[in-house]
Amino acid sequence: IAQLVGKVDYLEGGTRVVQVESNMKIRSGDVLTMKKGAGCEIIFIDGSTITMRYPATLIFNQIEEDKVARTLKVSMDLKNGGVSFSASKITAYHPMFELDIGKLKVLYTLNAMGRAEMDSSVLTSTVACLEGNILVQGGERDRKLAPQQVLRFSQHTMTEKTFMLPSMLLAQEPPNFKTIEKTANGKIQFRWSKVYNAAGYIFELANNTMF
Repeated sequence: IAQLVGKVDYLEGGTRVVQVESNMKIRSGDVLTMKKGAGCEIIFIDGSTITMRYPATLIFNQIEEDKVARTLKVSMDLKNGGVSFSASKITAYHPMFELDIGKLKVLYTLNAMGRAEMDSSVLTSTVACLEGNILVQGGERDRKLAPQQVLRFSQHTMTEKTFMLPSMLLAQEPPNFKTIEKTANGKIQFRWSKVYNAAGYIFELANNTMF
């Protein structure tokens, strides 16, 4: 775990409660549950990452790292909430990630980036591809998601819908990554570009880096 914010429940091997720390290692069988306001980022040996936020619960079924053969195999099970993931661009490594979300299995490898979410209250799984290609297995067929493509699958009715993400809005004021100094009147103005065909906008402000 490279970063940690808030309270995270950690079950070592799925049974023993252990105090979570930012420099701790994740092993096969471990379970992470984000409490309200919590989040963490996990970095694998090849630089691939998993970012979790409340209310995510993730089980690491299998983690196999081979530094000599430069291979990495990770199998996970998302029980609730969402995770963001990225696979390293280091071509000398051979990573393979499997993420189970209800009745779906998400497979990704080099250069892939995306997000997966499980809404346990309505039994709906959502997978979004942001970069590279992501293979989704389950239901009646396999699907290969391209960048900006989203798959939403109902575990209850076994129906699915595929759609494209809207274009990315751009921050106009203040610019991305700009350090904000205290203004004379204590107010900060936020402006962003319009997105074609957007139904609306949601503004969220966080006080931690795991937002």
